[in-house]
This record gives sequence, C-alpha cells and structure tokens, in this order.
Amino acid sequence: MLVAAVIGLVGSGSAALVMRSEHSGFAARGAFLDVLGDAIGSIAAIVAAIIVIATGWEYADPFASLAIVFLVVPRALLLLRDAMRVLMESTPPGLSLPAVRERILRVPGVVGVHDLHAWQITADFPMITAHVIAADIADHHRILHEVDTCLREEFDLEHSTIQVEYESRPLESHAHA
Repeated sequence: MLVAAVIGLVGSGSAALVMRSEHSGFAARGAFLDVLGDAIGSIAAIVAAIIVIATGWEYADPFASLAIVFLVVPRALLLLRDAMRVLMESTPPGLSLPAVRERILRVPGVVGVHDLHAWQITADFPMITAHVIAADIADHHRILHEVDTCLREEFDLEHSTIQVEYESRPLESHAHA
C-alpha cells in the first residue's frame, strides 16, 4: 500500500503542479480537481499506511478515505454549480442587470434599453446583448462605442452584442421597454 501510494503521489502530484494554472474552463478545472484529488488520496494513503505499519490499526485507511471525500467533494460541488449556471444561461454572478440598464441609459443620446440579457458561455466568459434606442440616427456609432466601452470597463463584459434602434423607428419589441 505504501509503495503504490508513493508512486501515485509522484504521478498525480506532478500532473497537479503542471495543471495548477491551467484551470480556466470547466474541463480543465474538472481535470485539475481529479488529479488534485488523486494526489490528496495518495498522501492520505501514505499516512494511513504508516499508521497501519506503526500501530496495526487497520481503520486508518477508511478514515483517510473519508478525509479525502471531505476535501474533494466541496470543490466538485462548486464546479457543478458553475456548470449549472452556464447550462441554465443564468446571469453571471455579481452582475446586476438593473445597474447595467441604468448605466446604458446614462450614455448621452440613449433614450431606452430593452431586450437586455446576460449569460455565460463558460464560468469565465460572460456575454451581454441589448437593444439600445437612440434619439438621433446620427449618434449610432458614438452610442455603440460608448455602450461597448462602459460595459467592458465598468462591468468587465468583454463580449457584447448591441443593436442600436432609433426613437423614430423602433422595432416592434420596443413596446416592451
């Protein structure tokens, strides 16, 4: 048991060290948690083997297994929570759509905002879409630039799709604004 645990620790510990900075997506985070769990399991098995060898207490191994569960399961549940947020197209945590709407309405020339939606492609890649109503057709490019800039700088939303409509010719969805 001790020899197998040491070999396991060398392998999974090396993999965890290589992967520690590469866990930005779900698959990478899941793989990192897997090798981290293996490394922790190997450490627990080493400790349990030493206890069994030193004292003869055979219950050290099951207790070590329970310790691993208590260390790994919470992280796995957090990964599952993040995956569910993406799959359910939830608004990214910490992002307030009313605050985003309020800020867009403060851009000079904007008279309305509707069909405002935010979701995540991955845990680290939020997106937002909106229809912005401009008072004057001549302000289209400036408004688009200012809205994109405020979303990026103030809300950390790098990927936005903004459709500018005009107060004199809003789309039929404007009735919902």
